[in-house]
Amino acid sequence: MAKSVLLVDDDKVLNFLTAKSFKKSGLVQKIEVAYNGREALNYLLHATEIPDFILLDIGMPVMNGFEFLDEYCKLDLKKRPKIAIYTGSIEEADQEKAKSYEDIVEFIIKPLTPQNLDRIAELI
Repeated sequence: MAKSVLLVDDDKVLNFLTAKSFKKSGLVQKIEVAYNGREALNYLLHATEIPDFILLDIGMPVMNGFEFLDEYCKLDLKKRPKIAIYTGSIEEADQEKAKSYEDIVEFIIKPLTPQNLDRIAELI
């Protein structure tokens, strides 16, 4: 079981439902939300505890998921959380680009279905 998850997504309704699913499943103890990549970077830079797992949307304002990953790769963190792309994109180009980042462990299409939650449980 992961202690904490950072959910990076600009969709407030989906964030609420995703957090609720995680809490109900008992997979995590703590869920933090960032609404874009810039907020997520700031969270990681100032967090007293780095999350165990990051669910990252691709399409967000301010800083999208791939821009976040480009900056994330430059960070010198005490630990490197596992990251899953969590997106509505079914574009093969996005899936291929995600594979180019070594920190990505999974590409999950929204919404968080019971099957997707089971996949995440295996990764955490």
